[in-house]
Amino acid sequence: MEKQKRVPLGSIVILNGGVQKLVVISRCMIIPIKNKQYLFEYGGCIYPQGLVSDRVFYFNTEDIQEVVFEGFSDEDDDRMNGILDRSIEEKKFEKGTVKLLKEKGN
Repeated sequence: MEKQKRVPLGSIVILNGGVQKLVVISRCMIIPIKNKQYLFEYGGCIYPQGLVSDRVFYFNTEDIQEVVFEGFSDEDDDRMNGILDRSIEEKKFEKGTVKLLKEKGN
């Protein structure tokens, strides 16, 4: 199975079942839930308001319904993605889910 490319920082997405646009502001976040650490592929904030009260929305590729706008990517971004891929493979973090976040109350 071919590995799906991460959307770049600055991308604007709509999540499954949603209508609110989110701007991707971080990638590969490790979030503690119920005394365990989980990997979320993306962190985003509401578009067009931006980051409000430090409220970051965590999600994964499978949660993205639509990429409305793809952010900037260059060779630096490619190198960073390679570093992230190697780190994820090495650390073997379990992927978190939106359902887990809802149970936590985020």
